[in-house]
Amino acid sequence: MEWILLLLVAIILFPIARKLDKEGQKKGAEHIAKMQAQKNMQFRDKVTPIIQQHIHTLTIKYRQSRQVDDYGNLIFDKWFTEIHYFLDSVVANSVDLSGERRSDARMLVIEMVVAYDLALVKQGTPLPLDIEQMSPIDFEHFCVDILRGRGWEAQVTQATGDQGIDVIAKWGEVKAVLQCKKYSQPVGNSAVQEVFAGQQFEGANVAAVVSNAPYTPAAKQLACSTGVHLLHYSELELFAEKLGITAKIPPNGFASLGLSVFNKIS
Repeated sequence: MEWILLLLVAIILFPIARKLDKEGQKKGAEHIAKMQAQKNMQFRDKVTPIIQQHIHTLTIKYRQSRQVDDYGNLIFDKWFTEIHYFLDSVVANSVDLSGERRSDARMLVIEMVVAYDLALVKQGTPLPLDIEQMSPIDFEHFCVDILRGRGWEAQVTQATGDQGIDVIAKWGEVKAVLQCKKYSQPVGNSAVQEVFAGQQFEGANVAAVVSNAPYTPAAKQLACSTGVHLLHYSELELFAEKLGITAKIPPNGFASLGLSVFNKIS
């Protein structure tokens, strides 16, 4: 008789115990999730000020390191390398980046830099750059960024075999070739000759030399006879208007790349 009573008690208590166990597991999971969220927030709170301190430099590196290959594909290899260098040389000095934290920090850098870049474009605020400290290659990428910001499809050519062309830019059916000269002295007529030859080679509609320096009288004379435009880099902003094209800033400007590309990083 006792065993029957014990069996009845067990039958009655089992569902209750099972329910309590599930509730305990649920509360335990919620507690773990809450603790993890707190740790993630604490980690972001540590890393965010470090990124913010260097956001200007990071954004310059982001703009300069993006490339477009001959097929129109965006290449971010140099940008990702720059992120790794920043994490190792700056962030890791103050924050533990072991395990998944490194990936979290990398995505936070991307998120903040793209957002900052987009905000600059929407506000029409250019990055204050020190042209004199730029390398010639950096200057080429700088010119490309200006063109892209005004709606051009632009890319830096390969370092060799470029036929005197540093940048190729397109606006609809209009194709322009540019030679970018970051000089400390006036630019001579050799630059005009080279970009004019490059124009013939590429079958471009427009050719221009872009520089931070003035041009020699000989360069101006040759440009006048060949139709090559001689520009100061600041004139790239209105280059489309000068050619009779209505320039505009793309809806998402420099940050039109968004985060989707970066989310594919393992």
